[in-house]
Amino acid sequence: MPTNDAPPKNNFDPDCIMRFTSFVEDLDKLLVSDPSTIRPVHELLDRHFPVEGCNIQAAISIAQKSRFFSHVSETRTYYVIAFDSRGFTGLMDPGFHVQITLLKVSGNSWLPAAHVNQ
Repeated sequence: MPTNDAPPKNNFDPDCIMRFTSFVEDLDKLLVSDPSTIRPVHELLDRHFPVEGCNIQAAISIAQKSRFFSHVSETRTYYVIAFDSRGFTGLMDPGFHVQITLLKVSGNSWLPAAHVNQ
């Protein structure tokens, strides 16, 4: 039994995957609308995060279905799932970069972020 508040590795919260699926669907709709500022992206992150107890492999599979999925990277303690809309509306469109970090020990999100690409 873990001594911290993290759920055991196989005790996933099904609500997390529903929320993550909803986030990816909402992110796709938002990025397709080509918002003129980053504000709606930050508001979307605020609505959907934090999440806890996610099945990380399921979250990655869901993310990979997004038209804006960029990549997944892995460190010793967490995964980063990235989305990017660079070039969506044309070659000169900087687009937005959005990333979600999921901690391996718990499946909890950590510091979701978004910025305008340079």
